[in-house]
Amino acid sequence: MSDYQCQLSSAATSPSRSETPCSPRRTRRRTAPTPTRTRTPQSAAWRSAVTSSARAAPGRRCSACNDGLVTNLCLVLGLAGASASPDAVQLAGLASLVAGAFSMAAGEWISVLTQVELTRGVLAAMRDLLSQSPSSVERRLREEFVRSGYRPDSAARAASDVLGHKDGRLRVVSRALLGINPDEPGSPKIAAAFSLVLFALGAAVPLLPWFLSRGEAAVWGSTVATALAAAVVGGVLSRSSQRGVVRGAVRQLVVLTAAAGVTFTLGRLVGTSLA
Repeated sequence: MSDYQCQLSSAATSPSRSETPCSPRRTRRRTAPTPTRTRTPQSAAWRSAVTSSARAAPGRRCSACNDGLVTNLCLVLGLAGASASPDAVQLAGLASLVAGAFSMAAGEWISVLTQVELTRGVLAAMRDLLSQSPSSVERRLREEFVRSGYRPDSAARAASDVLGHKDGRLRVVSRALLGINPDEPGSPKIAAAFSLVLFALGAAVPLLPWFLSRGEAAVWGSTVATALAAAVVGGVLSRSSQRGVVRGAVRQLVVLTAAAGVTFTLGRLVGTSLA
C-alpha cells in the first residue's frame, strides 16, 4: 500500500491517525536522523581565532615602543630645526624619555587595574547567578553552544554537564558567555613595567646619535635610525592584526615622516623668529 493510500484509508476509518497501521512507519520516517555537518571548538575557525589572539599581544607591546620613537624623534628634530645646541637636545631628549616612560607606565597600570577590577566584579556577579538561578545560566549556555554549531540535544547535554561540576563551571561559563579567562585576569605591575621599558627603548633610538655625533650628522643619524626602527615596529603591528607586513612598515614610515617634518618645520620657523 502506498503512502497516499494509507493516508486516505486512515482518514476514512479513524479520526485519530495514531491508531492507523501506517503511523509507526511515518513516525520512523520523521524521526530518522539526517546527516549534518557540525562545528566543534576544534574547527579551523576556532584555531584561527586563538592564533589571532596570541599574535595581538606583541602588537600591544610594540605600541609603547612606537610612541617612544615618534615622541622623541619629533622633539629632537623640532629642537634641531630651531638650531638648539647639542647639549640642549640631549637634555630635552633625556627628560622626554624619563617623563614619557613613567607616564606610559602609570597609564597602563591604571588601565589594567581598572580592567582587573571590572573582571572580578563581573565574575562575582556570574558566581551569584550560578548559585541563585543555575537554570537560566544553563539555558543561556545551551543557546551559546547551539550558535557555535552543536546539535540541540548535544548542546543540552553539554550545558547540563558543565553546570553539574560546581568546581569548574564558573571557569567554563565565564569563558563561553563572557569571553573572560578567570585564571588570567592580568597583572597591572607587569603591564606597567613593559610599557615603561619599551617606551624608554623607543625613545632612546632617536636620542642616541646625539651622544655620538653633532650637527647635521646627528640629525641624519637620528632620522635614519628611527625610520628603520619604525619600519620594524610597523611590520610587527601589522602582522599582529593579520595584515601585510610591508604595508604596515610603509604606513608607519609615512606617518613618522609627516610628524617629523611638521615638527622640524615649526622648529625652524620658531627659531628663525626668535633669532
